[in-house]
Amino acid sequence: MLLADLLNKLKKVKRQSDGSYLAICPGHADKNPSLHLSQAEDRILLKCQAGCGTESVCQALGITLSDLFTEATKQASTLTGVPEKRIIATYDYED
Repeated sequence: MLLADLLNKLKKVKRQSDGSYLAICPGHADKNPSLHLSQAEDRILLKCQAGCGTESVCQALGITLSDLFTEATKQASTLTGVPEKRIIATYDYED
């Protein structure tokens, strides 16, 4: 799923200065946007600032948790049974 597709399912979407978005959370009776959304390298990140769990937000949107991941990530984890691992940083320790 693309972030744009997910944003189309939400109300009162506002783009933030850092490129993330705030929207009305469908997981509870929200009057002020409290759902924070952003695009990571291989997934969509969402967090309800009012405390709704990610699963309940996904359920209210009619999607599954796996819909938050890109197709490449889903295929890699399906083929091997575990998500693809990446080296994020390395450190040299010296005595």
